[in-house]
Amino acid sequence: MIKTRKMDQHQTNDRRTGFTLVELLITTSLTVLLMLTITTLFMTFLIGNSKTNIRKSVKEEGLHALNQMEFIIKNARYYDDTFQACTNNLQTIRVVGLDSGVTTYSTVSDSGVNKIASNSARLTSATVNLSTLRFDCSGEAGNRQIKISFTLDKDAPTLSTDSNISESFEATINLRN
Repeated sequence: MIKTRKMDQHQTNDRRTGFTLVELLITTSLTVLLMLTITTLFMTFLIGNSKTNIRKSVKEEGLHALNQMEFIIKNARYYDDTFQACTNNLQTIRVVGLDSGVTTYSTVSDSGVNKIASNSARLTSATVNLSTLRFDCSGEAGNRQIKISFTLDKDAPTLSTDSNISESFEATINLRN
């Protein structure tokens, strides 16, 4: 009989192997916390990367528009005084090129998005919005200086609310002729 009892105790001990409920709860809790941390870090990385790409595209688009205007204005024959006097805070500017072609730069609104436009093309796309465009003209005929300044912005995603990425551009140009 004594041998039987020992065997029963041994069999009972074998049945108790495995994890307790407390061990399972702790392991599950730690796993959930680890996954939440990893998910948050991943989302932060994705949003940061998206904002960087948006800022880069806004900057590229603004530099392209600025370079186009700078090239045409720098190589223009003269500033068209008959269209508008050479003053500060102009919203529109008109220059006459070497080929006697007239180029006008101004703000145009398409579908609620403001863009920089010339008389022949749009210099900014519908993906960015033009908030301000200003031309400051100074000097006498034959020695004109034109300062271009504008700001482009675009919405960017964040974890809490959408934010706005804004880039300002500026250049001062001396007319050659």
